[in-house]
Amino acid sequence: MVVLETGLVSKGGFEGIPLKSIEYNLNIINTVCRVELVQRYANNSANFIETDYIFPVSIDASFISLEVKTKDEV
Repeated sequence: MVVLETGLVSKGGFEGIPLKSIEYNLNIINTVCRVELVQRYANNSANFIETDYIFPVSIDASFISLEVKTKDEV
């Protein structure tokens, strides 16, 4: 069995960053589904951390865009 770490993880240690909330919107037309996903994470430590975002995707899927915000910065 293969276990994949997904979401926001700290670099090096693969420690998961707590997920605060998820919002999503689905729009299905014929055989195409467009998904808008908003995930909010929280750094509960007093230190800055370097992270990776891991999002497993089907080989048949594609990304239209990806936007990352840190506090109020894009």
